[in-house]
Amino acid sequence: MSNKVSRNIPILFQSVNTYESEESDIRFQKVKIWLCHTGKNHNGSYFSKEVIEEAIPSLSNTPVLAYVENNRSTGQVDFSDHREILVRKDGDIATKYLGKAIGIIPESNNATFEDRLCDDGVTRSFLTVEALLWTKFDDSVDIMNRDIVKGQSMELSDEFEGDWGDDNCFHFTKFQFYGACGLGENIQPAMQNSTIELQFTSTDFSEFSDEVNTMMEKFKQKFATNEIKETEQKEKEELKTKKEIATSFNLTVGQLSEELSRKLSEVKYETMNWWDEEIEVVRYYLRDFDDQNVYAVDRMNNYQDVRIPYSKNGDNVSFNFESATKIKYVPTDWDNGSADEIEVSFAKVVVDEHKEYAVKAINDLKDEISTKQNDYIELNDKFSVVQEQLTQKESEIEGLNATIEQLKEYQKSVEDKEKSEQVEIIFSKIARAFSKEELTEWRDKVTSYNSVNEFEKDIKAFAYDRISESNKDVKVDFSQMGTLPIENDEKPEASESKDVWSRLSK
Repeated sequence: MSNKVSRNIPILFQSVNTYESEESDIRFQKVKIWLCHTGKNHNGSYFSKEVIEEAIPSLSNTPVLAYVENNRSTGQVDFSDHREILVRKDGDIATKYLGKAIGIIPESNNATFEDRLCDDGVTRSFLTVEALLWTKFDDSVDIMNRDIVKGQSMELSDEFEGDWGDDNCFHFTKFQFYGACGLGENIQPAMQNSTIELQFTSTDFSEFSDEVNTMMEKFKQKFATNEIKETEQKEKEELKTKKEIATSFNLTVGQLSEELSRKLSEVKYETMNWWDEEIEVVRYYLRDFDDQNVYAVDRMNNYQDVRIPYSKNGDNVSFNFESATKIKYVPTDWDNGSADEIEVSFAKVVVDEHKEYAVKAINDLKDEISTKQNDYIELNDKFSVVQEQLTQKESEIEGLNATIEQLKEYQKSVEDKEKSEQVEIIFSKIARAFSKEELTEWRDKVTSYNSVNEFEKDIKAFAYDRISESNKDVKVDFSQMGTLPIENDEKPEASESKDVWSRLSK
């Protein structure tokens, strides 16, 4: 029986759970990041769209970062800044990054460019990406659920290229993304209106829609009754018309409305504005009035609707604020009313108020920036002058150093020449006491002496020993080197040498 190779391999198929949707995966919280915009930013750098597009591949698997701490202004746990500290490492000072990863920008991040109208009135082109925050970390999830939108600042790797432009901005020509950092309430992003925004899923919107519909149904059942409509109609018939009320004040409806609004606006209170600054604002905004009460919005108490009694005092009005009571409005069909009646929008008043303050704040900021820029230009000009003077002084110092080196070389050459001449004088006096080899040996030793006197002392001592050995019987007085001893008060002959070394070597 021959062996047969089986080509049928038994296999087993098993169903496994797969990752199907970010919306149904409880591990992640989806966010949208307005990462950076083209053009100039607050850090004094400049990004072109082409350079940003080249860096998009480096977004894959880039971390979303944050440093979480208690915000002193709000007293709440919040993101903070790019937190770094100085540490000692291997004997050197280094920086240590304290921020932690709270999510990731995945490879499929839908990176694209979108236009955004920023709060300074300028429309900018932003690179936006979708990212995933890890729900494992409660602090970051709670912060995003609470605030929905947070400031963001991108982080770049140390490997970048660019040049300084004529606009005093650093123009990036190449860079890589290194992280996206969530910022706290009081931290200004380098990129105008750069944010991390919580993305709602279709499930979230569905649940929200169901909740709104339920509430609306309860609202209709509670208030849409014939009894309420009949009561409203009866009260409306009993009330005087605004024209009749205004006539009693010898005013038009518009004039009376303005007077009531003006008197209400005299009541003010202190609060914090959108920029966390303490300001004084109007407390009450007029909604409507009849012959006994004004109906206003109490801004100090969370924009609660209130009824405030008023009375006539001549052509003036006075309010009884102590008797103010909270009320609620009942929806009714729209009544076109008369041409003399006016509509008062307290929301527009509030918006206009904040708009006016915002415009003023922006103008003040622009003035401050302009002043800082002028100060910078002035300091830069002064620095340029000082730098030019420093360069000139450095050039002068280099010239003086060169002159000093030349003088040192000249001094050395003069000293070497004088030393050489002095040495030759010494050799000329004692040369006959030495052999040729000894003279050569002593000439080589000259350079090892710091001074001629030391050399002269040693060579004469050596010569003394040499001559003393060969002239033991000759009486010599070395107290006066270079002169002949005088014996028996006889003067030496004029023809004899006066050099003691010459006499001793005979």
